[in-house]
Amino acid sequence: MDTNPIPPHPLSPVLVSALAAVLGTLLLMVITLILPRFLARFTPHINEEREIAEGNRAVAEYHGRIVSALILGTSIIVATAIFVGLY
Repeated sequence: MDTNPIPPHPLSPVLVSALAAVLGTLLLMVITLILPRFLARFTPHINEEREIAEGNRAVAEYHGRIVSALILGTSIIVATAIFVGLY
């Protein structure tokens, strides 16, 4: 007699984590493509690509830090989703 009141999950935790990892990777790739364009909308009077090409280090560092912080935040969210899928 089985005394476990919780029925087994139809998908294994490994499968759920693998699916979350694949979807997270795709999401991260899409966000990496979208974020620089999204950031450009907030700074309409600055052409980041031109400024970086001209050697403006301040714009390059600002742009790099903002985009990398957003990518890192997305990565943390994806990692949390994968971790929750394990348990």
